[in-house]
Amino acid sequence: MQIKPEHWYCGFRTKEIDSEKLNEIFEQVLLDAKITIVGSHVCNYEGGGDGFTLIFFLGESHLAITVYPECGETFIELSCCNQEMFDNFVAIVRSRNLGYGLVFSKV
Repeated sequence: MQIKPEHWYCGFRTKEIDSEKLNEIFEQVLLDAKITIVGSHVCNYEGGGDGFTLIFFLGESHLAITVYPECGETFIELSCCNQEMFDNFVAIVRSRNLGYGLVFSKV
């Protein structure tokens, strides 16, 4: 019998564009949601703006934070294979008013 993997996805926006604040805020959200952080990496873009992407590599998938400073906005996406941890993350984001335009789905 083959097990079919399940993933839950959410995406939302925030007006915060400071890399250190975003790293601090979302590292804590992941820890509070009991999601396993394996590592992280920042990719700075050159020649097309001052944006960057911060990726948290998770034991349960990944969190990507892409900053568009020229627009004053950040887009955050979580992909997670553990529904309980995913639900915890979404609840924390909502309770702390960390973003807007939250969309989510099971894929």
